[in-house]
Amino acid sequence: MYLLKILALLGVNGWLLVSTHRRLTRGDFRPAWHICFLILCCVGIALGIWFLNIRYLVSPTSRAIGAPFPIAGGDFMEGRWLYGGVGRFLYLAMLADVSSGVSLLLVPLAVATFIRQLRRGKTLKGEANGG
Repeated sequence: MYLLKILALLGVNGWLLVSTHRRLTRGDFRPAWHICFLILCCVGIALGIWFLNIRYLVSPTSRAIGAPFPIAGGDFMEGRWLYGGVGRFLYLAMLADVSSGVSLLLVPLAVATFIRQLRRGKTLKGEANGG
């Protein structure tokens, strides 16, 4: 079930990235939109790497590292935290965490391009019909 959650998130994140890029390249968007897309992708990668460093308590004696999917863990033993537990699907979880950072920042751009393309489509159809 854990693997299915990771794969589902990777699928949604990949779809958002590809559909936004496709909408930008096929539409008549100015270069500023493409530059914004690249900047958001780069900052999103940095945000995703920060997601890999988030530490949170699972229980009073157990910590997890990485959000939304933990990539490692630690246990509180004999008065100190011992780290080293690695998740089962480490590389997929890392990829899902980083892609979540990119997708989180691309959502506003995806919505803006969708609305702009939708409005232009309605305007062009209205002009073609004489309205």
